[in-house]
Amino acid sequence: MITYNNQFLFSEAYLAEIVLIKEDSASKASMNSISDFLIYADQSSLYQWNKSFVHECLQSLGFRIEKKSENISLLKQFGEGDCPIGVCISVLPSEDLDNTSMGINYAFVLISTLNENGLKWGILTNGYKWRIYHTEETTPYENYLEIDLHNIIEGKDLSSFQLLYFFLRAENFVMKDSICRFDVFRIESKNKISYIEDELKKSLKPKDEDGQGVLSDLCYGYIEYLRLQGISDFSDERDRETIYGSSLFYMFRLLFIFYAQARGLLHELEQVELDCILTKIKLFRNTNIAQNDSYELWHSFNKIFSEINDIYNGGLFNPDENKYTKFIDNTRIADCYLAEPLFNLLHYYISPN
Repeated sequence: MITYNNQFLFSEAYLAEIVLIKEDSASKASMNSISDFLIYADQSSLYQWNKSFVHECLQSLGFRIEKKSENISLLKQFGEGDCPIGVCISVLPSEDLDNTSMGINYAFVLISTLNENGLKWGILTNGYKWRIYHTEETTPYENYLEIDLHNIIEGKDLSSFQLLYFFLRAENFVMKDSICRFDVFRIESKNKISYIEDELKKSLKPKDEDGQGVLSDLCYGYIEYLRLQGISDFSDERDRETIYGSSLFYMFRLLFIFYAQARGLLHELEQVELDCILTKIKLFRNTNIAQNDSYELWHSFNKIFSEINDIYNGGLFNPDENKYTKFIDNTRIADCYLAEPLFNLLHYYISPN
C-alpha cells in the first residue's frame, strides 16, 4: 500500500530514515486522535469536511486557523502570536489535487497565496492526501511531498505516520532568524544526497584506490566466464576494451533499474523479480555461498532487461544496439562475481559522524 509520494522535495534516503524513527507515545496518540476524527468526519460539504476533519487535524498538530475563504486558511501557531506561518488549501476527498480543469490549479493558488503573504511553506490537502509545497523550488508547482493519510490509517501504519507527524507539526513552519525547521530539513536532505553520491563514487573506484571495485568485479566476472569457455588469451587490446565497455554498460543498466525501483516506475512483475534478486543478494552476502558456476542473479536480471527493452527504446537494454549490449546478452557473470558489486551499488555505509 502506497503511503507517500515524493516529487523531489526531499531525498528518498532522508525520508526512509524518518520512517525508521522509533515511534513514541506522542505520535501514537496523534495517529489515534486523527483516526477518530476520520470516523466521525462529515463529507457533505467542504465547510463540514473542514470543520469535522481537516481543521481538527491541523489543530491537533499545533496550528491555529484563520479562514480567508471557503478553502484557503492562514496557519498560525497556538500560543505564539498572530503572525501567519503557513497556508493551507483544502478540498473535498472526491477532489483530485492535480485537477487543472476549468482553470483550477490548487498548487498554483497555494504558491500564489504563500507569496502574497511572504511565506515559504504550505499545505494542500483533500483530507485523505496531504501535500507539502515550498515556494523556493525551481519548479514549485511540481515539487512536493504527498502523504497518504487515508492509506496510513486504513493500514494502521504507524511507521509511515511518522512522516506526517514529523513534517506537518506547526513548529516546523515557524521562522526564526530567517529560517525555519523545514529549511533545516532541506539542508539535511541535500547533505544526505551528497554523502550517498560520494559513497556511490567510492563503490565504483578500484579497490587499490580505496574503492569497492564494482566495475572491476564485473570485468573479472566476464573474464572468468570466458576462461570457463576455453578462452585464456586476453592480450588483445580490443578484447579488453570490449570487456571493460560491456561492464560499464551493465553497470548503467543496474543503476537504471535501481533508480526506476526507487521512483516506483517498475511494473509489478519486474518489481517481484527484483525483490527476489535482492533477497538472493543478501543471502549470498551473509552466507558466502555464491558459486562460480551458478548464474541465478544473471538470469534474473536478463529477464528484467528483456521486459524493460519491450517498453523502453533508448538502446541501453537492446541486445542488438552495439557490440557491448551483444556481449552482455551472450556472456554471463557468475553469482560469486555479481553479488558483491550489486550489494555495493545498493548499500552505503553510515558514518558515525
